[in-house]
Amino acid sequence: MAPVVAAAALARAGAPIPTVLDPATAAGAGQPIASACLPAFGSGLSYQLCSLGDVQARHTVVLLGDSHASMWTPAFVRAARRLGFRLVPLAKPGCALWALHENRPGWPCLSWWRGVLGVIARLRPSATIVSFLTDNYTVAQAGLAARLVARVMRAVPHPVLLADAPSDDWYVNNVPTPAQCMAAPGANLARCALHLTPAIRASLQRIQAMVVSHGYPAIPTLQWFCEGDLCPTVIGGIVTSEDGNHITPQYAQALGPRLANRLRPILAELWRAEARAR
Repeated sequence: MAPVVAAAALARAGAPIPTVLDPATAAGAGQPIASACLPAFGSGLSYQLCSLGDVQARHTVVLLGDSHASMWTPAFVRAARRLGFRLVPLAKPGCALWALHENRPGWPCLSWWRGVLGVIARLRPSATIVSFLTDNYTVAQAGLAARLVARVMRAVPHPVLLADAPSDDWYVNNVPTPAQCMAAPGANLARCALHLTPAIRASLQRIQAMVVSHGYPAIPTLQWFCEGDLCPTVIGGIVTSEDGNHITPQYAQALGPRLANRLRPILAELWRAEARAR
């Protein structure tokens, strides 16, 4: 993607932080879905079932996952309006792939997972977009990441994988977030960029091999964030990363038309199959 290539060139050159940035993206804009539409982080299970995008559309698309699904909501809302579908987000922040099949103290992920499968069965969506954090698996665990994703895909109707965006656990590594980095004295685009690690590449490759082997539709995302191993945190004047681990709502919204272009042929095929089955 041309804006990513241009941003990566600026980062490699150590260019200064642009003086004109969307202040919301620079500061972090918070949760992209209304809090009523999502179970709370931690012990919460109750939420309001929300319809977004083209709410009168005949076709329903579910966005399923953890916070790495919910961060894409602004992009999916734009895509839903463009392509004509009702978007229903079903995401539980903090319930990662490995946690879906057990209830831990303060984290009732199994209960959430069972409940959400029932909701999806009632909704009968044309597509279930699956998106979870997969960047926190080591190279040795890449196969495990692929198996966990496959387990979710098998459990839902008409699954479509949305590949995870590259991230870095800045808060775990005790280094500044992108916003903090950019506000620091002497900051530049090279110092504040994210980097594609061998572990992230390994997980993406194993997951991609899995979806190909099973014939699942998939939407890659790496091309929207990285050029080579460099992932700029400012692309086209928009800050891409909210905390090193989630994309900003503003960048997600900017990616809406590109996401729609990727979704269009996938949904068209699913809708044709749906019509034939009637």
